[in-house]
Amino acid sequence: MQKEQIFPLAQKAMQTIHPRVGPIMEKFAESLDIDRRLVGLLILAATFDPEPISPSILQKRSPYTNASFYLQGLEYARDHHLLEEIRPGEFILSANACQQIINLLAEIRLAFANADPLPEVDSKRLGYLLH
Repeated sequence: MQKEQIFPLAQKAMQTIHPRVGPIMEKFAESLDIDRRLVGLLILAATFDPEPISPSILQKRSPYTNASFYLQGLEYARDHHLLEEIRPGEFILSANACQQIINLLAEIRLAFANADPLPEVDSKRLGYLLH
């Protein structure tokens, strides 16, 4: 596959996923009274857990995003008690946020399981085999 083909495919995948995931993430953001864009950042933090995240680490995933943008989001999450700043500019999920993200991801998985044309057992097995 040519690298020029990757972005359109990723965009199409996101457009397919969003109708199922978007409302769940928006409801989650509303329940915490946070900006909905922060939800993705919290999910990213969970992928690094228990290691801390920082703007420089996040830039490795998205090098064209300004570090100050990441820092603002991380500080916003800290101010809402969702992240704890363990060193200047380095953050980990708070225990409460960690549990909330686990619950959110379980809800998202359930939404996908319900949309899956395969029986749940087969779908889980396929996921295991692909992992």
